[in-house]
Amino acid sequence: MKLSMWILADWLTKYNPEIHIKEGACVLERVRFLTDEQHRYESCVFVGHSKNMAAASSSQVSCFSGDDLILLETSDVEAIFNEISDAFEFYWNWHDHIRRAIHDGCTVQVLLDQSSHILDDFTFVTDSGYLLKGHCCETPQNREIELVEKILAENMIPMDRILVLNDDDRIKKAASRAYVVDYPTLPKRTISRNLFLDHEHIGWLILVEIKHLITPGRIQFLDILGDIIEEDYARYGQEVNEIFSYQKMFVDILFDDTEMPDSINHKMMAINWQPDDDKLVSKIIDCNQNRDLSLALLRKLEAALTGCILLHHDESIILISNLTLINHDVLIRQLQFLLKQAASRCGSSFVFQDINQLKDAYSQAEIAITYGTNIPGDIQSCNDCAVEYSINLLRSTSHADLRHPGIRKLNNYDTLHNSNLSKTLWLFLFNERNYTETAKQLFIHKNTLAYRISRIEEITGISLDDAETRFHLLISCYLDYYS
Repeated sequence: MKLSMWILADWLTKYNPEIHIKEGACVLERVRFLTDEQHRYESCVFVGHSKNMAAASSSQVSCFSGDDLILLETSDVEAIFNEISDAFEFYWNWHDHIRRAIHDGCTVQVLLDQSSHILDDFTFVTDSGYLLKGHCCETPQNREIELVEKILAENMIPMDRILVLNDDDRIKKAASRAYVVDYPTLPKRTISRNLFLDHEHIGWLILVEIKHLITPGRIQFLDILGDIIEEDYARYGQEVNEIFSYQKMFVDILFDDTEMPDSINHKMMAINWQPDDDKLVSKIIDCNQNRDLSLALLRKLEAALTGCILLHHDESIILISNLTLINHDVLIRQLQFLLKQAASRCGSSFVFQDINQLKDAYSQAEIAITYGTNIPGDIQSCNDCAVEYSINLLRSTSHADLRHPGIRKLNNYDTLHNSNLSKTLWLFLFNERNYTETAKQLFIHKNTLAYRISRIEEITGISLDDAETRFHLLISCYLDYYS
């Protein structure tokens, strides 16, 4: 492991370092006493009193490498030499322990634990959906910080913080090294390091500023640790966003026809989903299309909902619920709460039983979401928009006006006489010829309604006793209503 002048400045902080660093790259491997005659190696930091250092006083020790200079408030060159030697040994020992741990197949949690004495502030790793994969420095003092407590309680970054972080265009850039996140809406500054595997974003390494101020040296160390974590993932092929076999099965049913019905039912029963269980499909999208919060919301839903399968597809979430395992009302309440938090909305299918209807149910959910409002927490059921969709489909595919001619006659009559017979017919048909309910909605007496119905039949020349005529008239009224 190579150190930098920034990391050494942090190590030598008790000497009140006066810092003049221009490069500060991690290139240092050894320390040497300064003599004016010797060759200046890039990989060395030189310590001493230099006649050529105009910035240095007689009571200061100079540490320099290339164009980088640190001046320390001491005249004891040998003590500084030993301090820097200790720094190299300390970091080399840490690096050696980390390498051995990786060789033994350690987890991210082990890497963080073995780095906690250096980090010494709450530090954690998440996957690309903001789910906690490991953390360290969970002291009572740190737990008093609201952000830390929420992360540990929810096992992921809180959704309100995610909404803020997701506006930062640095959070998924592969080229980004560690960077400081400092927003007035966030309670603490953090250092964040994007983690990538084979050019795919797999998560973040984040340090919260609590005990120690953020310095360039701490930023560099988080970069070094981030490189090691990426190497650990690559070495052992750890999957961060795993799709379990049963999740893959649902993907195959939705987007592939290779699975046979008997095979599907057998696999369903293996996870305690019976063929006659009531099921529901929902499609969830973000209300603000410039934000990709779907993975974060997916993690939240996984933690909150039982009896459900969640899939991430085309920047949206597909939620497949077994209503035998989770009560429908409970599902809707929890879903609405989490959708509001994540500024998302969804559309839901009809309830079905046969798993082979899953593809149709997904199409129903897609239809429903197009008729919902773009309001966080909105849940639009296909049951509530099926008629409107069917009428719009009929209108868009027909090249002729299929409305009953009697509707046009009524509209013309209403225009000429400033009457409201069209609405009377619509409510009468909608209420299935219930005189009491229709009169109540029109705020008229039933005898008045009977007279109006008689006039409607007289004007249009139709009989409302004929079922097929009533059906045609009702469709015509819907075509007018949704036009």
